[in-house]
Amino acid sequence: MIDRIGQTLTMNHRCYQDYAILYRTSAQSRMFEERLIKAGIPYRIHNGLRFFERAEVRDALGYLRLIANCNDDLAFERIVNVPTRGIGERTIELLRKHAQTLSDRYGSNTGLIAKKGLTKKVNESLTAFVD
Repeated sequence: MIDRIGQTLTMNHRCYQDYAILYRTSAQSRMFEERLIKAGIPYRIHNGLRFFERAEVRDALGYLRLIANCNDDLAFERIVNVPTRGIGERTIELLRKHAQTLSDRYGSNTGLIAKKGLTKKVNESLTAFVD
């Protein structure tokens, strides 16, 4: 389908906005989006989120980013409490401050940081997350 859009555009002097792709469920959007991106065709999704903007996809990518690079603080913050572990903004702020005193990343130092000034429950949650 995507190939036909590209061919028709050049043969009939059409514009991208002359085309629409309809699908029944949002799960089907990923296949179309990947092909459109690969073909360099701009697109817009109406009444929904793009596949890579969905929270569950961003969370999964956050886990993969943190596995690949334990110093990725943005990925750490995104997923440290997904699923809910009782690690709140106050704990994240304590981790940030402690990392600043060490001039280091807090995502990779949670084992060391967890022992400083956190409740037993939060310590256990962080340890379980790191494990």
